[in-house]
Amino acid sequence: MLCFMCNSHFVRVQVHERSVEIDLLLLLLRDVVVRRAAAAAASPPGSSPVPPLRLVLMSATANAQLFADYMHAYLGNALKELSGVLPFGA
Repeated sequence: MLCFMCNSHFVRVQVHERSVEIDLLLLLLRDVVVRRAAAAAASPPGSSPVPPLRLVLMSATANAQLFADYMHAYLGNALKELSGVLPFGA
């Protein structure tokens, strides 16, 4: 079971391999990111709010700008693009 309030990061590898279930999961995660950011902003000073949820979407072939444009309306400019090859296990 996926606990949206317990985790600080969600990693999706091979994001270009899409299905209805994966698209639905990305929609839910997008909404969780927005809600957690709003809850953190509304929390009183000195309290320990739930940390923001970071989405890590990885693919060697997906159009990163397409995903960034889709998420931008909800998350702002949050695209971090890494190029190159990372060694396995890095």
